[in-house]
Order: sequence, then C-alpha cells, then structure tokens
Amino acid sequence: LLGTQMTDGLCHYFQGTQQENGGQGTVFGGGLQCVSGTIVRLLTTMNVGGASQLPALGGVSISTLGGVTLPGSVRTYQVLYHDAAVPCTDFNLTNGWEITWQP
Repeated sequence: LLGTQMTDGLCHYFQGTQQENGGQGTVFGGGLQCVSGTIVRLLTTMNVGGASQLPALGGVSISTLGGVTLPGSVRTYQVLYHDAAVPCTDFNLTNGWEITWQP
C-alpha cells in the first residue's frame, strides 16, 4: 500500500473486513471513513515528502500484520493522517481500497 498526497507527520494504516456505508463512506475528520467491520490498525508510521508505504522496505507483510490467512479474503484499507489544515478535527483520510487476497 502506498499513501500519497498527505501532509508530513504521523499516519495510521488500517484494515477492515467491510466497507463503510455500502462503500459510500461516512464523514469522519476532514474526509470519509471507508473501513468498517472488524478494524485492525496495521501500522503507525511517518509520512515523509507527503507519502509512506506499508510494508516498509524489509518490513512485515500486510497479510501477516492483518491476520489474513485465507485466499479469497476481502479486506478494505485506508490511511488516517494528521492534517492541521482541516478545521476543527486536524486529521484526514486517504481513499479506501478493497482488496481480494489471492494465494
């Protein structure tokens, strides 16, 4: 996963077992929360140059961090990042991505 066009600073990568509001998302912070169901925080890291990725070079795989063990498992992913430009909330979210895991 590669998160881009974010502000530099802390960010949190999340995995969910469902899409929020049938894939339409729900207003949360300065954006839309797309991840729902059983939610797992996969990693907290720093954005540098407005970007970060999971896994980091040499890091633990996404499937291991998220406990995805069965082929065909569907998960939704999203990044929450701190954004001082967002009035009243100071955080925003990337677009969400749904992935079907293959063997």
